[in-house]
Amino acid sequence: MDTLIIRASLGKTLLLLSASLFFVLACAFLIYVSEDGDTAGLWWCVAFFGLVALVFAWQLVRPQILVLNGQGFSLGGGLVRSPKLVPWKDIESFFVVHRRRRIGDMIGYNFAPGVKKSSVMGSVTKSLGAEAALTQGWTLSPEEMVVLLNEYHRRAMAG
Repeated sequence: MDTLIIRASLGKTLLLLSASLFFVLACAFLIYVSEDGDTAGLWWCVAFFGLVALVFAWQLVRPQILVLNGQGFSLGGGLVRSPKLVPWKDIESFFVVHRRRRIGDMIGYNFAPGVKKSSVMGSVTKSLGAEAALTQGWTLSPEEMVVLLNEYHRRAMAG
């Protein structure tokens, strides 16, 4: 089975970086024009969105990649220092997680019966209806990614 590498969308990363920088500049402007001096909350916004902007800037330098092969998949690039392989045999299926308020759909997956995986984001993804999830921002839509991942999973398990 051939290795398939899916890269994060450069355009989506640039859009998220631009939005983060917009919020940094908007909060900085509000601090500048503030007359009452109560700007602590705005400084927290500058710090938060500044860090978010740094993450997206880093993802332009080191884009996220999803590597699929006969053994499983791994997520690398971005802030991931050492990708870990998730074996296909540990996965039950992939599906689209529709989030409220249209923040953006995610790619969720559940583990096969008897497989227990712990993750930092486990409680967050469980609240969304998935045991685990992949990040957003791929060149394909979440629906297209789910079809691709499930097909790759099916072929890997068959062969």
